[in-house]
Amino acid sequence: MVENVWFCIILVGLVLYVTLDGYDLGMGVLAVFQRTGADRRSLLELVSPVWDGNESWILLVAVGLWGGFPAASGGLLPSVYPVVIIMLFSLILRGVSFEMISNASGWPRLWGRTFMAGSLLAGFTQGIVIGTVIQGVHLGAHDRFTGGTFDFLSGFTVLTGLTTVVLYSLAGLAMVKMRSNDEGLRRKIIPWGRPLVSLAAIMIVLTGVLVPVAGASTLTIDQPLRVVLMIGACTTAVILMITAWWSFDKPNHDILPFVSIAVTMAAGAAGLLILFYPLILPPYLTIAEAASPTSSVDFLLGGFGMLVPVVILYNAFAFWVLRPRRKRATAPFSLANGSISMQPSASGGN
Repeated sequence: MVENVWFCIILVGLVLYVTLDGYDLGMGVLAVFQRTGADRRSLLELVSPVWDGNESWILLVAVGLWGGFPAASGGLLPSVYPVVIIMLFSLILRGVSFEMISNASGWPRLWGRTFMAGSLLAGFTQGIVIGTVIQGVHLGAHDRFTGGTFDFLSGFTVLTGLTTVVLYSLAGLAMVKMRSNDEGLRRKIIPWGRPLVSLAAIMIVLTGVLVPVAGASTLTIDQPLRVVLMIGACTTAVILMITAWWSFDKPNHDILPFVSIAVTMAAGAAGLLILFYPLILPPYLTIAEAASPTSSVDFLLGGFGMLVPVVILYNAFAFWVLRPRRKRATAPFSLANGSISMQPSASGGN
């Protein structure tokens, strides 16, 4: 029982990482398609106060797997070592680029390219890891990896990598709509919202259709409860993607696109859990088999798990305090015939 509670905490950490650092990485991908250094810098500055806090959630996932489910981490990591190495170097160089760009004027070409390439590679490799877990990892005696070095590379994992990049970009675009003060940038890229939602929906559907092919030996959809829950998760995702598509072109709905996309990602994680539970590493390794001794999991829950809600509250508080303040147009005062009257602003109040 306790191992399932710890697994849920890790899953919460994964959803928070994908949501928060997802839009963070998405900013770097969006910067690739901007023509001016000023627009690229605006995207970077939108996340520069919170990017390191967003990335901290991946530590919960990594340490939680290592401490709570050593068999799962020991079986997964050897199967994706090249991908994980690329991802780690991408995140490290991207972090360095934040500091170098923040302390420079304009848009330094070298560090700007590092920021964009690091964001793109980190998102793509994370999607490949997710695809590898779905398609399954070959384990032998004592849950040791017995496959080849590049078994992770397949058409399905490339698709999940690209889908992750598109979703991260969409989350980044939604964050621009919600928090950016740069009206020029907003006018340029917010119109991309509806096409990007459509592209993301197509790639999600294509990935979902291919999941039974990639993970055919491990899917368990023959139980009525799983079917009902899966229908609920899919329906939620569809409704929220439609909501995001609708709200991107509505000037008075700045928050709704990001919330819709974030909950869609959570619904996707719930869908995978519904399909594969009780497996933690398909095709055979279950949560109970991969778990540390009960005493170790109890220690993790008591010593660390109880702090997770505190960290969530702290991150929410920091996210609110460090938010950019949207500038609002103000109508200037004019003096006419000895009285003060309001005149409309030149911007038209839009």
